Formats: sequence, structure tokens, C-alpha cells
Amino acid sequence: MYVDPLQVDSPQREERSRTRQILGAAAHELRGPLGAIVLFTELLEEDNPGKLSASQKELVSNIHLSTELMMKLIDDLMDASAVKMTRLHLCLQPVDVVSILEDCIVLNRSRAEGGSIRVSWQCDGQLPTMRLDRLKILRAINELLSNAIRFSSPGSNVVLRVSVQGRQVNIAVEDRGAGISPEVLKALFSPFPKHGSARLPGERGLGLGLAIVRGIVVAHKGRIRVNSQLGVGSTFTLSLPTDLK
Repeated sequence: MYVDPLQVDSPQREERSRTRQILGAAAHELRGPLGAIVLFTELLEEDNPGKLSASQKELVSNIHLSTELMMKLIDDLMDASAVKMTRLHLCLQPVDVVSILEDCIVLNRSRAEGGSIRVSWQCDGQLPTMRLDRLKILRAINELLSNAIRFSSPGSNVVLRVSVQGRQVNIAVEDRGAGISPEVLKALFSPFPKHGSARLPGERGLGLGLAIVRGIVVAHKGRIRVNSQLGVGSTFTLSLPTDLK
């Protein structure tokens, strides 16, 4: 079944108000501890040259990058327009998309290996340098890749496929998991779904991940699409313009 989340009705006004109140409080409380983690990882990287093994350096680097992503999310949530998921402030700069994909694979390597899941990526054509908010796009792809791994069966494959089509780059995250039911697909990108059936099976927390992904893609004047079939798997595709000003 195919769903374009841009066609899904937006949440009701009172639900958006409740969302803003909860996220505002959570963002305020989380910013302090996350800032401390960023500081501690910077100290580890700067004060221990030559003392950390290659694997330890990678772990510290992953902690630092993951925490930076969370800090950027907190900043967005403290902005009322970001909380509404309709408009985000972007820090656009020339970006190598391949480097983002490589970072996402590194961030999810341990989880994939723990589930005996193989993650690979394929690129069709020469990718142009694009003007993007690197951390936000990294966050969006990382969310999709993390979900694909989490909902895949042991021994299966997750594939990142990248292609150029005219003036847009398509980034697809494809899994061979259980698939998503039509009922869940209808509200998949809405924050705080009212009913458990509107969430992915086994999803924890407030159900904000895919709503944030949609907000990031829309802010970049892009689109996100979902193809899913029960018992077969799911493919989430981000389409981003190559000429964003």
C-alpha cells in the first residue's frame, strides 16, 4: 500500500496545543544533561590523544554525534514553529550526501550486527553537492534507518538506495520486515497518535520520530513517501531538491 503523508490530515488544534506544552517542558529539562554529555565527550577526545584505541575513538565520536543530534532536536522543539512541524529553521550549507549515509550506517552498526542484519547502500549516478541542513537530514535518515533495523527480522537485509532524478535526489530506506498495516499508515506521520493502532508495532515513547522526519523533509521543500506491504516489508523514500536556495 502507498501513502503520501503530505495528504494526511493535520492534527486538531487542541492536540497541537497539548503537543507544544509537553515538548516545551521536556526540551527545557533535557537540554542541561545533554549539554554535559557533549562537554564530557569533547574532553575525552581532546585530553586523551593517543590513549584511546581505534574502537574507543569511534565509540566516543558516535556518542558525541548522537548527542549533537539530540541537542539540535531540543533546540527545534523549543521553537514553537518547529513544534508545529510546519516550519523549521535551517542552517543550509554545501553537503556531501554520501558522508551523511556513511555516518548513519556507522551510528546503527552495533544495533544491526546485534540483530544479524546486513546494512548496505547503493548509489545510482553521480550525486551532486547539495545545500542542506546536514544535522537535520542526518537525523531524518538516521530515524528511518534505525526503524528499519529495529523492525527487521534477524538475518535480513536493510538497503539504502540513492538516485538522482532530474533536479532531485531520492534516498530510500528499504527493509524486509513485517510491513505496516493500512490503519497504521494513515496516521504514521502524526505526532502523539491517539490510539495505539496508529503507531508502529513495539514503538516506544511519544511517537514523534516520523513526525519530525516529515517536518525536516518539508522544511527542505522535499517529499516523503511510504510503500509498505504486510509480510513483505517497507520502503521510506525522501525526495530532496538539488537546487534549494
